[in-house]
Amino acid sequence: MDATNDRLSPAKRKNMAKVLTIVFGLAGVVLTIIGAVIVMKAKASANWPSTEGKIVISEVKEEVQTIKHSPSRTGSDRSRLRTRTATNIMYVPHVVYEYAVDETKYTSNRVKFGQLSSSDYNDAAAVVARYPIGDIVAVQYDPAEPTEAVLEAGAGGSSFFVLIFGIAGLVASAVLFVVTRKMA
Repeated sequence: MDATNDRLSPAKRKNMAKVLTIVFGLAGVVLTIIGAVIVMKAKASANWPSTEGKIVISEVKEEVQTIKHSPSRTGSDRSRLRTRTATNIMYVPHVVYEYAVDETKYTSNRVKFGQLSSSDYNDAAAVVARYPIGDIVAVQYDPAEPTEAVLEAGAGGSSFFVLIFGIAGLVASAVLFVVTRKMA
């Protein structure tokens, strides 16, 4: 097998670029909408009323994420395909609290909008340490939907995470669109 057979024709490259443009564009739109909703709720939560709540669960949960990579050709025998697998362990602060609004009891596990998991155990442990079991805490809740509640109101850096990725997807799509139009 010679090297010329491994290369894509200009037409195939252009088609692949068009597909990537659509994929990045669609992902960018979806992530931008989801991210905007997260940011709007996070900002609104700073003005939500507060009620007293009690921490009932406070622990670090471990999530194992297995990622399968596409088959790739390996070694001198480029006809053999090998699928690679990577395993990541992510740590999530799992804080559950109970609270009441107008004599109706609710339970929530949202510490803040945009709460992220981390590959560093200490990041999740630091959140859990702020909320020991049995502690009485202030819970901000959405008066229109009391099931929506947070312990840390407002928009912090992690609230913008999904929005930033959505905008990056839109930018990547726009760049690919321009590049694709210039392709032969």
